[in-house]
Amino acid sequence: MISSSNHCIQNLVICIPAHNPSQELVNALKSIDTHVRAWCRDQNIICTLLITNSGVPININGYWQGDFKIFKVPSHFYWSAAVQFLFTQAKSFNPTHILLMNHDILAESTSFLEIVELLSKYPKAVISSISVTSRDRIIENAGFLYKNGALPFSNPYCEKPCKSLPKEPYQVDSLNGRFVLFPVEAANPNFLVPHLVPHYFADTLLSANARRNGFSLVIAPKSIIFSAQHDTEFKRSRQRCDTLQGLFRCLFTPYSYRYIWGGFWGQLMLADNFILGVIISIKYTSGRIIKSFLEYFGIITPL
Repeated sequence: MISSSNHCIQNLVICIPAHNPSQELVNALKSIDTHVRAWCRDQNIICTLLITNSGVPININGYWQGDFKIFKVPSHFYWSAAVQFLFTQAKSFNPTHILLMNHDILAESTSFLEIVELLSKYPKAVISSISVTSRDRIIENAGFLYKNGALPFSNPYCEKPCKSLPKEPYQVDSLNGRFVLFPVEAANPNFLVPHLVPHYFADTLLSANARRNGFSLVIAPKSIIFSAQHDTEFKRSRQRCDTLQGLFRCLFTPYSYRYIWGGFWGQLMLADNFILGVIISIKYTSGRIIKSFLEYFGIITPL
């Protein structure tokens, strides 16, 4: 067990954006109640859970034994706006650290502790777990790398077994938001831009902006969380352009990163050089549009 003298956590706020009650949320809360909240209790660390909910009421009394608050937010609060709201609310609890996590993950007994062990070595870092998609521990995400401050990203360990990971922590250019510990200074609501990047790609922007402001982004290779994949096919269907409705979704809806959110705004906001960002943005976005029309006319196979 990690002693309280080996880390700098004094007050932890856990932030979860949600949209309706679900079995995935129940499972996630049970796992962190056992493996995060209980550890905080044993270490005399304040721990508070904050959830945003844009759907029907959520009741977590049977799954969470500590302090919590659920905020009802509008339906247009996608991931980015929800996280921005949560970070703003979290500051009123005077935390030293904020754990941002998805509602559909499952933490192991050591998922959080492996991150905590790195805090003394990386006091000014945002530290993330590895997300895997099955009990076979096939990697879904282990951090993103990119060149020239712009897309396309590489996810170098994606679809590989966990044994392929480095044994030591390593730094990346951006993170996903599934299970990430922020020092409170790095959880800046202004790092998110909900009206430009409302959903997918927002976690990339959040972490990249933290890195730009002096916080390293560190992957804890021994910290594993399981990511629910029950709706993978549904998510992929939102990216298909085999119908006019599919084209519309990919161009305008927040659930698609294909054009505006990741391809266009993402390039401009992440590029280290604005002119380079404009060039790559035009190239990347136009390429995606051309590819989608080729999908629509059946020339190439849709996603």
